[in-house]
Amino acid sequence: MVKKLALFLAYATFFIASLLFFLPKEELYYLAEKHLQKQGVVFFDETLNDEGFSLHLQNLGIAFKGVHGATAEDVRVKPFLLYNALSVKELKLAAALRSFLPLEVEEITVLYTPLSPLELQATARGAFGTIEGRYNIVTNEVHAKLNASDEMQKNYAHTLRYFKKEPNGEYAYAKKL
Repeated sequence: MVKKLALFLAYATFFIASLLFFLPKEELYYLAEKHLQKQGVVFFDETLNDEGFSLHLQNLGIAFKGVHGATAEDVRVKPFLLYNALSVKELKLAAALRSFLPLEVEEITVLYTPLSPLELQATARGAFGTIEGRYNIVTNEVHAKLNASDEMQKNYAHTLRYFKKEPNGEYAYAKKL
């Protein structure tokens, strides 16, 4: 009985790993790109590389409603069924945003898991400090906590007005989109 259970688990693990490895990640990326284009978000100049269990994009340009917004040097998409992650490294925002935020973001990570199907979780680190947030898909609400850097507090106080300063020094943001 134990031997049959172990054999079943081995086959199931092999099947799931094979499914993830051979998943048409590039085609899913193009489908997502087409869907985002309807919302005004356009990706350009990217180089795609299917790495088996993840999709790697390099030099991804991002535009919103015809305006160049950012360039990401390194983007990785990891679709693992129970743990899906998108990580962006070395994001450079467009110069037009200089008056609102520091232009360099070191890393952004967005996580989605079917164990919490109604929520996306995100973290980011950059010249602005660190931020952790979540987005509820059903209620369309965003909640975020920002640990603002000295540069952010000194040079971007007008942006921090949209946040509520908490007693522990963090800045909180909550909004229904």
